[in-house]
Amino acid sequence: PWCASLLQSARLLALAARSEAAGGDTATALRDIARIHRIGEGQMIEVAQLETACCLTADQPMDFQWNGRLAERIGNHDPRTAPQGVYRTADDEWVACSVRDDAAWRDLVEALGRPLWVTDDLAGPAGRLAARAALDGLLGEWFAAHDATEAVARLRAAGLPVGRVLRAPAMYDDPQLAARNMAGHSGAVHR
Repeated sequence: PWCASLLQSARLLALAARSEAAGGDTATALRDIARIHRIGEGQMIEVAQLETACCLTADQPMDFQWNGRLAERIGNHDPRTAPQGVYRTADDEWVACSVRDDAAWRDLVEALGRPLWVTDDLAGPAGRLAARAALDGLLGEWFAAHDATEAVARLRAAGLPVGRVLRAPAMYDDPQLAARNMAGHSGAVHR
C-alpha cells in the first residue's frame, strides 16, 4: 500500500532532517510524497540545506574562527546558562526548563520553595555552570516528585521558560502552538 512506501520515504528523508531548523522541509517533502500517492501528482521542492543549517550552528564556527576553540558535545545544555535540561516527571512525561539569568534563578528557587541545597555559590552563572551536573540531578529529583501539568503550571507562574516535551498527537492540543497556528496552516486537524 501507499503508506508503506510513504514510511520508506520518511526513513530516507529523516537523514535530511538532521540539518533542518525544525524539520519543516522534511514535512513539506513528506506531504508531497503523500500527495503523489493520493492523486498521482507531485511538485518540485527546492531546499537550501546549507543556509538552513547555518542558523543552527553559527556559534561554533565563529568561536573556532575567532578563538580557536572546538565545540564540545553538551547535549541539551547551553554553554552560557545553567540549569537547562529536560527532566522526567512523576507521570512519566518530560518537561524542558531553562534558567537564562540570575533573575530567573531567583524565580526558580522561589518556585521550588527555597530548597536546602540552594547555596550562595549558585547565585551567579559561573557557580551554576560549575555545578551543572549536580543541579540537573537535584532538579531531576524535584521534577520526578511532580506531575508534568503541576510542574509546568508552577514554574510558568513564576515566569520561567518551561514546557512539556510533546508527543506528536499532543502538539495539536498545546495552547502555545495553537495560538501561533504552528500545528498546521489550514486550520484542519489531521491526527
